[in-house]
Amino acid sequence: IKEAFSEFSWYNTIFEDSDEREDEVLTDEDVQRIVRENLTELFDECLHSSTLHLGLARYLIRRATKIRTNVLQRRIIQNLDKLAPVMRDVANYLMRTLQQRHSNEIGQALINFMNSSDLSFIPYLQLWVANILIEKHASQFEASVQAICQGMSNHLGKRSFALLARKQGYVDWIREQKETWQNNGPWDRRAIIWAAEALPSDERGYWLKRVQNASDLLDGVTAIAVINNS
Repeated sequence: IKEAFSEFSWYNTIFEDSDEREDEVLTDEDVQRIVRENLTELFDECLHSSTLHLGLARYLIRRATKIRTNVLQRRIIQNLDKLAPVMRDVANYLMRTLQQRHSNEIGQALINFMNSSDLSFIPYLQLWVANILIEKHASQFEASVQAICQGMSNHLGKRSFALLARKQGYVDWIREQKETWQNNGPWDRRAIIWAAEALPSDERGYWLKRVQNASDLLDGVTAIAVINNS
């Protein structure tokens, strides 16, 4: 094991002969620093390889997400095209580690990716990037996020805009949709129901009671979840 991990400095630190290090004790802060340094070192190697090692990329991003460190953020937003196959993990990482001082930079990088990347037409990428923008950047870049969600509606339905409407309180849009909500596919229907949280309480409760009596079980369950969250 020691030989296998000899190229990584923090493994060497751990496995060095205890007799040689009997007077040295790593503090929690030291351990956290070493982990962050090795995460960035391994992530750089992953990015610089000719083809992305999906398993390693996923592991490193998920590990960084778990320990809530932002050390990979800049590297990620500078390499969104290369990291496209692991965008789900990228999205979860950015949403859990975003700090206010970096919010504008990350939001703008995501918008630029959606507007200019040759890969931005891929539905998988559109859905995950839109999810980050809606959850974390809707107020900062509202017009841009609106345009992105509207552009997706032609081939991916109303779900993303419904989530934005819920986040930003687009009551008029939600009222318009709830009149014809049953004319939509199941994914869009449930997104419109979920967006009803932005409606005034009396209006929301009356409509969601009607939704519960509809024939689709999952629509009714979604309505109950909104009522319980309100």
